[in-house]
Amino acid sequence: MEPLYTGDLAAAIAAKVQSNNVRPGRMTAEDLAKYRARATQPLCSAYRSWRVCGPQLPSSGGVTTQQVLGMLGAFDLAKLRTEPAQAIHLFVEANRLAFADRTLYLGDPEFVPAPVAELLSPAYLRDRAALIDPNKALTNVVAGAPRPGVAWEFAPGAAAERPSTSHFSIADRFGDAVAMTTSVQGAFGSQLMVGGFILNNQLTDFAYVPEVGGKPVANRIEGGKRPLSSMAPTMLLDEQGRLRLLVGSPGGTHIIGFVAQSVVGFVDWQQTVQQAVAAPHYLAEGGPVELEQDTDVVAQRAALEALGHTIALRDLNSGLHAIAIDYTRRGRVLSAGVDPRREGAARGD
Repeated sequence: MEPLYTGDLAAAIAAKVQSNNVRPGRMTAEDLAKYRARATQPLCSAYRSWRVCGPQLPSSGGVTTQQVLGMLGAFDLAKLRTEPAQAIHLFVEANRLAFADRTLYLGDPEFVPAPVAELLSPAYLRDRAALIDPNKALTNVVAGAPRPGVAWEFAPGAAAERPSTSHFSIADRFGDAVAMTTSVQGAFGSQLMVGGFILNNQLTDFAYVPEVGGKPVANRIEGGKRPLSSMAPTMLLDEQGRLRLLVGSPGGTHIIGFVAQSVVGFVDWQQTVQQAVAAPHYLAEGGPVELEQDTDVVAQRAALEALGHTIALRDLNSGLHAIAIDYTRRGRVLSAGVDPRREGAARGD
């Protein structure tokens, strides 16, 4: 990566950022020279008999997706496949509780003491799941207290994540695999090009309001800090430690719900990987429950409103891309799942 951070290319990037007719910035060649890519171990936790692995902070996709699944582990979702309103209710309540934690606690771990281990501890997730009433929507969704005192240090914040992201999943004949989510943040990123590629606009992932009520926002802008994202490339391993599923999606903050819902379809409802990524979406973060318009899930609107939910019909344009792996006497059998909402196809033998 050195050519990106030093030399002629780095100088050209800094010059383009400083001198352009879109929005001149203050990045310097020295800033690029000081940057270092950070390699981390995957973040993993249990979901039923499976091991779910995803990215570490500053992507919130790993911890928040696993929080959603961890809370849902308290419910027998397999029995609710034929009761869609109840299944949607439980899913969106878990999503709302996880997002309340996300907005308060998560940020670049070099700047923020995010209590990731505590947020994913089985005891904490059981306590959060116990807040979900199967018969009534929560009227006040707030962050929990995974670590004594830490909730008093920060104020909740929000960022305008833009859904201009791509994801691909690849598994080769040697047994290697990758689930990769990447983003330029906003259509054509910053709309600036250098050396034949687009410069991203990733800093819009920061919360623009740095302080609320006298307390700092965890994801506020600071020099040298990495912004919080929602990218959630995810892998599932079975009880024997074998890779069984790779999945991820574009979609801004919706990525977390898209991926978690696909995992539930694959694990709990025994859907094929194609069925799991094509299933109608339902999401909730800090606002209303979003149902994917013009799909069968809209039929559950009245039942969800009877539980106390506010409903909005939306175009939930995911771009899920997944591979499921089965193991037979003849070897591995790969199945692809490609989201029908976007262009794309699966290729391979």
